[in-house]
Amino acid sequence: MTVNMTSVVAREETMMPIPDPYANEPTAEVDAYNYTKWCEAMDAASKWHKEADRIRELLEKQLSGAHAGTVNGKKVLTNRPQRKYAGAAIRRAYPDVAEHFIKKVVLDEFQVDDFVSAHPDLAEPYRIRSFRMVVDPGDDTL
Repeated sequence: MTVNMTSVVAREETMMPIPDPYANEPTAEVDAYNYTKWCEAMDAASKWHKEADRIRELLEKQLSGAHAGTVNGKKVLTNRPQRKYAGAAIRRAYPDVAEHFIKKVVLDEFQVDDFVSAHPDLAEPYRIRSFRMVVDPGDDTL
């Protein structure tokens, strides 16, 4: 058996910096203490959310097929079946069978972009904003 071995040479590529499309957006100075506390709270919330998910899995395993869970005989949580089903998962699991239950549907759809073009003054109060962190919370230069 012959094994062909080739060497790969890494090559360095020079990339042009992309201009920041938001370089000239309006800014306002915010309180550093509040920003730091918000970052800490977001980090803590993320960690607690992961812990809650982990414990929920343990509780769901303990429930097995039961619809409710008790602590010292008192009902404290439920995991009841709903009337809804995970349709996309069913279609992935049984594509041949699901194909027979596909129905064409005609919908009226609101054309938001056309409305905004025609009535920007009416649409502006309904603009969705994206509140997010831009700087790494571990950045000590603040």
